[in-house]
Parts: sequence; structure tokens; C-alpha cells
Amino acid sequence: MTWRRLTPPRRVTAFVAEAWHETTADEYEDETREVRVHWPPHDPVRHVVVDASRHRPLEPAAFPGPGG
Repeated sequence: MTWRRLTPPRRVTAFVAEAWHETTADEYEDETREVRVHWPPHDPVRHVVVDASRHRPLEPAAFPGPGG
């Protein structure tokens, strides 16, 4: 698994704690398309991993494609 830093971090809607929440993703995984998001949304230190089916980029063009 290769985690890549999103620079700058991206805003996403992620399914966390049984609901959809707007939060910030700062890393993604090339193969699984998982993202590491801030949780709670405004905590810059704590993170959770959200699988690819459970997040939606607010600006899809801002996310790199596989390997990129």
C-alpha cells in the first residue's frame, strides 16, 4: 500500500459515524482509493481511513487518478 499526501488537502463528503459529513482528506491510497480524513471534521490531528465507496470529493477534478 502506498499512501500519498494530497497537497493541498481536499474537501470531501465522507461516510463516518453512520452519516455523511463534510471534512478534509489529506492522504489517499493508490490501489484501494481509500482516503485518510480528519475526524472529527475540524480536528487537524485525529484521522480515520474511509474506503473509496464511502467518500465523494467535493471537487472531483482535484483528485489525482490511479498512480498519480
